[in-house]
Amino acid sequence: MSSDAEKISGLFQNFERSAFRLEMQQTYTIPSEQDRLKAFLAGGSQPQRDLRWHGNVAAKIAEGKTMPRSKVVRRPLSDYTRFLFAWSVPENIRAGEEYRIVDLTDRHLELPSRDFWLFDDKVLLLLNFQG
Repeated sequence: MSSDAEKISGLFQNFERSAFRLEMQQTYTIPSEQDRLKAFLAGGSQPQRDLRWHGNVAAKIAEGKTMPRSKVVRRPLSDYTRFLFAWSVPENIRAGEEYRIVDLTDRHLELPSRDFWLFDDKVLLLLNFQG
């Protein structure tokens, strides 16, 4: 594991109170999600997902920590966002994440253009996603 990957992993393991995620993108092209996305778009059944993330979330919630997430959307929803709402968000909520959906259709707010995680209201992890 690289030094950067170890540091990022440490943020998720060692935060004290909260890990907040802001999701601004309407579509993500994350390689590990492509098979699930294709199955969703083809009307297939939902394949098993790697549960390590959910185990970590559940453990943090059991420790009294919070993991809220805000997803900004605009209508019409992208195929990816529909996939996210149907298959990923329910799994994350069951693990203990708090999800908020912010519909900005026909609205303009001054928000960051990049996604990020904010740990304990003091450590910011900016995320880079390619279009």
